[in-house]
Amino acid sequence: MINRDSKTLMWITAKDKNSGQLLESQVKLGKIDRIAINVNYKHFYVNDKKHVDLVAFDDEGNIFSGLEGFRFDWSI
Repeated sequence: MINRDSKTLMWITAKDKNSGQLLESQVKLGKIDRIAINVNYKHFYVNDKKHVDLVAFDDEGNIFSGLEGFRFDWSI
């Protein structure tokens, strides 16, 4: 059962221009409850250009499959 207060169901449809084949997928959109930051080094400093991986979770512990398009404002 889906909690309608925190999640929205949406259908995404994509069409292949060459074959005309349609692909449909139902996805859940949810609010980020918490994030985890994964790094491969012990120290990093302000203004360092190192790669960090973000993993986002909803309130049920499900992992977001992608965070592209999200903008995060960081403060230390």
